[in-house]
Amino acid sequence: MARFARIYPLHFVTLLWAFVVAASIRYMATGINSSMADLLNLKALLPCLLLIQDLHLYKVSPLNFPSWSLSAEWWMYLVFPFLVPYFSGFKKIKTIVMVLLIIAAYVVIRYLLGPISGAPMAGHPTIDLVADFGLLRCVAGFCTGMLLFEFYEARSGYAILRNSWCFILFFSITLLAIYAGVIDVLVIALFPFVLLTAAYNQTAIKKILSTTVLQRLGDWSFSIYMVHGPLILMLLSLTVYRHPNIYSNEPLQAATVGDVSSAVDFTHYKTSLLYCCVLLTATLIVSAFTYRFIEIPGRKYLKRFLNKN
Repeated sequence: MARFARIYPLHFVTLLWAFVVAASIRYMATGINSSMADLLNLKALLPCLLLIQDLHLYKVSPLNFPSWSLSAEWWMYLVFPFLVPYFSGFKKIKTIVMVLLIIAAYVVIRYLLGPISGAPMAGHPTIDLVADFGLLRCVAGFCTGMLLFEFYEARSGYAILRNSWCFILFFSITLLAIYAGVIDVLVIALFPFVLLTAAYNQTAIKKILSTTVLQRLGDWSFSIYMVHGPLILMLLSLTVYRHPNIYSNEPLQAATVGDVSSAVDFTHYKTSLLYCCVLLTATLIVSAFTYRFIEIPGRKYLKRFLNKN
């Protein structure tokens, strides 16, 4: 009930927002080709409301596309109690087995499911699975988080990882790995160390992460995640308004909604930078608003309602 109250009010509002924008794009466009059909699928409203859009119903996440992860996570919340016995208790053999199973899961996702998925890198090994195999990706990530919690509770590597230089090292390596295009599963393997070094730290890093600006961004993080999708759709709607036939032909000029540079037809660095700044600024402003006026009151109301019933 607590998780439902946490995620659903903002999901509901941003979904309706994305639905209206998608409907306007369909109205203005002279045609919608297959690559955009799922994203702008107005019939997906009900599955999205029921949080079942990630159960292999679509190849591309429909409407407010970031909400695919809410669907996957929601079903993981229901499975979570049955997983706890396998992760509780920090025993060496059990830990090794769990680590190996998680690695195997990511290998299967990347090399067997990735090439046949509807991901932006379809046809190539990738873990960027969303609507079609996103639930399996979420299982792997969720189990990784549960295992990481056991490491944290056992204070594994605390003597070394609590040092500020450890956080700086792992954080820098992770950023460089992302920038260099290192294989995604290897990048994922670095993130637990970033989290542990941040959680263990009690000195300089903790002070930096506790600053008002970073704390506020943390408060807004869910809103930032949920509102950036509709805002990108609004940018696409402006493009369709200027070029109604942009999505009429195959192959699509902008292969995925994530390829914003192509979708909005950026041709110059200055134009790209302008769009980027506008999107980031709008996302932060809207997120501050939705956190204050939707997330918090919605969560409080649902908690009261569910507790009474």
